Amino acid sequence: MNRSNYYSRRTTSRKFRPKDKRSLTSSEEEKSFRICSVFGGLDVTRFVSRDARSFFAGAIDDVELIREVITETALNGGIGHRMTLAELNSTLDRIGRGFDHNDTIKTTMDAALSYVDDRPDRRIDFWVGQLNLGDNKGHYYNSSSEIDAIAELAFVQAAALIFPWVLDRKSKPEYWFVDHQNGRSVGSKKEPFKFDSLYTAAWIGSWGESWLYYPPINKLTGEPTTISDPAGGGLSPDDSSHEMPFVKANLPWNNEARDVFFTSPYPDVARAGLAMVSAIGPLYFTGSIANKTYDDTYMASTGVDIGLDSVSKLLDVLTDRLTVGSFALITDFDLDVVVISQDVVKKIYPERTGFEKERVTYDNSGEVLMEDRRNVTYTPADTLYQGLPKLANAKWGKLRESLESLRPGDRDYTRLNITLTGDEEPIEHYVFYEKWEYVADWALLAFAPVKEVDNAMQVHIVEHSRNSSAMQTDDRIIQSLTLNVRQGKRVSGQAAILNSGTLGIVVSSSGQPDWLRLHQSFSQRHINAGEVLALDFDILTEKLDRGTTASFVSFHIRDDSYPDCFYDQERSLKITVNTYPSYTFYLILAGALISACIALYAYVEQKRREADSVWIVDKCELIYDNPPEVLGRGTFGLVVAAEYRGTRVAVKRVIPPNQENENSSTVIFDHDDDDSSASEESAILPTTLPRRISFAGKAVRPQSKRRVLSKGMRSGESIYGSVEAYGSVGNKSTTGSKSYAYLHDSFIEEMRVLSKLRHPCITAFMGAVIARREDPLLVMELMDRGS
Repeated sequence: MNRSNYYSRRTTSRKFRPKDKRSLTSSEEEKSFRICSVFGGLDVTRFVSRDARSFFAGAIDDVELIREVITETALNGGIGHRMTLAELNSTLDRIGRGFDHNDTIKTTMDAALSYVDDRPDRRIDFWVGQLNLGDNKGHYYNSSSEIDAIAELAFVQAAALIFPWVLDRKSKPEYWFVDHQNGRSVGSKKEPFKFDSLYTAAWIGSWGESWLYYPPINKLTGEPTTISDPAGGGLSPDDSSHEMPFVKANLPWNNEARDVFFTSPYPDVARAGLAMVSAIGPLYFTGSIANKTYDDTYMASTGVDIGLDSVSKLLDVLTDRLTVGSFALITDFDLDVVVISQDVVKKIYPERTGFEKERVTYDNSGEVLMEDRRNVTYTPADTLYQGLPKLANAKWGKLRESLESLRPGDRDYTRLNITLTGDEEPIEHYVFYEKWEYVADWALLAFAPVKEVDNAMQVHIVEHSRNSSAMQTDDRIIQSLTLNVRQGKRVSGQAAILNSGTLGIVVSSSGQPDWLRLHQSFSQRHINAGEVLALDFDILTEKLDRGTTASFVSFHIRDDSYPDCFYDQERSLKITVNTYPSYTFYLILAGALISACIALYAYVEQKRREADSVWIVDKCELIYDNPPEVLGRGTFGLVVAAEYRGTRVAVKRVIPPNQENENSSTVIFDHDDDDSSASEESAILPTTLPRRISFAGKAVRPQSKRRVLSKGMRSGESIYGSVEAYGSVGNKSTTGSKSYAYLHDSFIEEMRVLSKLRHPCITAFMGAVIARREDPLLVMELMDRGS
């Protein structure tokens, strides 16, 4: 799709712009025309281009109005009183011109001024030349025939009715040349005038050189001069106004369509360094006036002159207003300059003019030097001889090709590197342009540095110090923020919105999670260029579950009411919160874990006790012989016969005695009382032996805790034998690498395994004596002929 067509449809997106600048505040006026994108640049270009085009269209309308007033007046017989040639001849200002003492010079003809209105108080200049003129088809007639001159003078004099007001209504009252009885309307509904004086002159010149000119020349110069003075008081046919560009272009063979149009710019001879352009049009007449009949005859050319220095003020709204360094100008389709300000000339043109011969201006005779613009400071008028394509500071040809390819009425943009006057390096510019479809074959071009446009809106979310509202060099752009918080605690977080662009912005909050609370209200908060807006917030942890929670804080950001900046975006900051349980939770959890462990331990112990109750033997249920019957002796202990629940069993002590159990109910046997070595050769029965021991079926209660030596035992031997693997025997403590407690626990674990073994080839395990403060005993099935 053609971009220009797309852009042309964007007019509905334009923000409201008041037409009357008096309704704008200073802030609004400053914001007007500022852009932040190519769309805004294209929009402003069209807006200003439309204003400029309307202005020039108004000049076309004024010329058409002049033509119609003159011809309608002629159709109605002309104005009531017309200046005759004789009356003109009699208006010589003899005093002003210094002829008051010269009786030979009494008329304008005597003063070689031709027929001219020389009255000091005249409202308009009249002048009739003295040329031998032909008709408008090239057939000359003798100037002595005054009929044609009188008829033409009668025809053009109607311009005196409209010229003063056409000109002065486009000027401020203090710049009017004559008084106007009704004046110009003012008030709240009247748009203030943009220029001091827009038109420099309005004029009409007939085929036969009858001229009217406003304002009167003496009002401009302050001297007793008329239009005839610069004309020289008489021109030859070869040097007639027919060769002047603003007249020649209107002659029948040059303007067959009879259009009103603009001339190319030309130097303003009266004001050095300035340029002009004229809106001109031909006048044709069919009818009779002053006894002369015409049939669709070319009568005259008329027009208004426009000082381009005034028109350039239309473009001032784009100078350093789109962005810093922006500017604008109007050119034709070949990029020859039409309207340019002095400031823009300084930007893109050399400091001094060249030596082209076209920069020298002579009078109509070609002999009198009027102006020499060679090697002087560049002015807007000097650009008439050097269009943009002749400059070497940019590839203007590329821009001209882009403009030529554009359809009239469309707009577009391109990029162009321009080395501005005084710079060494080129600066890339956006060039926004609109090609005029009507009024003239011109285009408005607006230039803005690419960097300034693209960086006009730079908005970021950053880390920022809470104590500063200005941009910091260490502000780091962030996309997300992570906080570690403890449940139940209110934690604060901080970030900031940074406006590093050149335009102001407005920020509003557009969304946030319910567990986050901003410290400030974010409804229409303004941030100027280079400033930051702090985003201080609290995390409401009571609304968060334990673990990780993430959400977004969103902001709606738009430009701060810039009519031509279409910035409207959403920005978000991701907030991630890692929530940890509170200390109370840990205390409760620790208590719960401890309780669970205790309960589990109690449960396991209960189950163990229930399981162990199957094989645990109550020591009271073991009945020993008196004296005990030793069944055998081995490396790991002695085996004693006993009765358990009516069954003969073998009781074996399997680990050394515990020294801490000396005060237990252990029964001690000695060899005999008078054996001197009895105390040294003692053996200790386990503490699990009952105080009541059966001997030959008779229960005997031991009288004392005495060492008793079983018959048949060798001196120094324990009843249960030597258990060297577990340490020394007797009252001596164990000295092995394994403690008694470890041996005790290992024995219990072994008992649990043995209790589950059942097999005909395995001696049956009956149980074990496991009692507090007693040494464990192993109770096994007593096998016949066992050892």
